[in-house]
Amino acid sequence: MSTKDLLARARAARAARSEASQNDPPSTPVEPTRPRQRPVDFSDDFDQLSPSPMSSLPLTLGPSTLTNMPQLKAVGERALKRFKIDAETATEYRRWLGTADRDERAALTTLYLLDVGHKLDQSIGDKVETWHPSSALKKSIRRFGWALFMLPTIQYYAGTVEHAIIAAMRSSKIRELPDADSEENAALIKAVGGELTYIRYDIKKTISKSLEAKEFEHIAKLTEQLVHHVPQVKATQGLYMRVAFIKHPDHGFWYKVDDALEALRKEGPEDFINTLRFVYDEDVEKYKGHPEDALILTGDPVTTSDPTWLQHLDKEAKKITRAVKKQGKRKRPAVEVDPEEQAEPVSGPQEEAGRNGGDEGGDENEEGGAGRDLDE
Repeated sequence: MSTKDLLARARAARAARSEASQNDPPSTPVEPTRPRQRPVDFSDDFDQLSPSPMSSLPLTLGPSTLTNMPQLKAVGERALKRFKIDAETATEYRRWLGTADRDERAALTTLYLLDVGHKLDQSIGDKVETWHPSSALKKSIRRFGWALFMLPTIQYYAGTVEHAIIAAMRSSKIRELPDADSEENAALIKAVGGELTYIRYDIKKTISKSLEAKEFEHIAKLTEQLVHHVPQVKATQGLYMRVAFIKHPDHGFWYKVDDALEALRKEGPEDFINTLRFVYDEDVEKYKGHPEDALILTGDPVTTSDPTWLQHLDKEAKKITRAVKKQGKRKRPAVEVDPEEQAEPVSGPQEEAGRNGGDEGGDENEEGGAGRDLDE
């Protein structure tokens, strides 16, 4: 059944309800359409900001040698006493002070500047290669990631999710985040993407198991298995509808889900919500489940009474745009897995649940679990 057929069925069901003058179903937050936003460009402009040392050297005119060398050496020695430098650098400095030829002096100055620039480049490169998120930061990334996927306001599941999470973490003043314009930011984006790969796989795995295990068949029980990762997120009817939509067999996973969501949004907010409700009602009828059967309460959407970090995340969820699907086989992300961090409960701003799955998820990863393509 295509999204177009599903939309037609949903419209027919709505017309039938209107003719029968039935009571309106419980209200659910309407997702406003958002303008497509351009993804944040994290391109490196460092080279453009680093002029050549040669361009700053003055053009020397006059005598080819310096005549006031004793005075220059005295000034240089006084300056040397004000700085703590190693013996080798002090020797090079005195050699420069003792150079009377102007051309040689300018050449040495240029070489010193070029050497400093080279060492700075090496230092920056080494720092980028060795930067990794701490355990506390990885827990925060997982907490934000799980919460984002449980918000019914998320626009797309395989879109610019990494940037949304990082933006919300910066607004929430999460510690240990590298500066947005630093070289380490690229490593941060990679780390967030790796954690999201595990989260997407865990969601897919839980939904697949729910279709096989009778005790998890109805949508409320299934949602309970997912939302327990982040107790701060309430199980709203909007979330039940989203889970039912992801669970629908015609949608596949992630890229296909996003394709269906994008097609529905083009039809307008009314058709968007009506179709989500239609899929949810079909799921409830098929599996005889209802939110009241769950062990969790159905609450309201994110409000000002919720934690500040969750409010920031809800704001960023509405800005997520589509991702361009890459062609060819994707490499598995190189994400380190710490067994001690798995299945850890969330309780505070710097604490969050580890990956769900325990022993069940370990062997699956070797078979292409956490590293599978988003469209599987």
